[in-house]
Amino acid sequence: MKWTRLILLLVVFIGCGYDQEYLPQENGDLEEEEVERAPNPLEDFDLTYDGADEPLVRDWEFVNFQNLETGELDYRTPMSKLAHAIIYNGGYENNLEDYYFPLFLRLTEVEGKSCEEDKSEFGTRTHAYQYLACYSFDESSHEIRFTIDSEMREQIGSATSFAAIEYEVNYLQALQNAYRYEISSNRLYIYMNSKPRYLPSGEYRMVFLAWDEEDELKGD
Repeated sequence: MKWTRLILLLVVFIGCGYDQEYLPQENGDLEEEEVERAPNPLEDFDLTYDGADEPLVRDWEFVNFQNLETGELDYRTPMSKLAHAIIYNGGYENNLEDYYFPLFLRLTEVEGKSCEEDKSEFGTRTHAYQYLACYSFDESSHEIRFTIDSEMREQIGSATSFAAIEYEVNYLQALQNAYRYEISSNRLYIYMNSKPRYLPSGEYRMVFLAWDEEDELKGD
């Protein structure tokens, strides 16, 4: 009995603690099964506002990845937010409506100490890290490039679920693969030259909303 319990604990431990390098790879021969999903209370974004275009250099809150062909938003991002909210708040029933942890992108015109001459500083936050890195853009061509180095990050939490780890990888790869941006009213769209690792096949863009909260780069 003692050895049986030990083996069971080992199996659970291996199942929970894994390296993202060994997550299942996308299989092009498999079609994703359509599943009816429960409403997510953290998925409430208004993408219909119609007003003057916001400037690029400001704060933006990440909404989701959008499939360019179907227009649909990927369900994995709100899943990762929900998983983080449950862990962050100590349970689903613990005031989930009060959960506030915006995943923001802060674009500035500050010449960062570690940035090249033609690049400015930007800050961003995921569930596990905050980054202070460099980017460049061209207003006439709408070209945009991000440079992210692991040395420019500070750990503020941990990606403790499959959904959160997948989100972490997708978000950073999307920024690193960015090449063009578009602004429509209070929405920022960032286009990538290749899709992030853990999104289904297709072409995607990142969707951000203008964010007016005066907040420092900080964690929980």
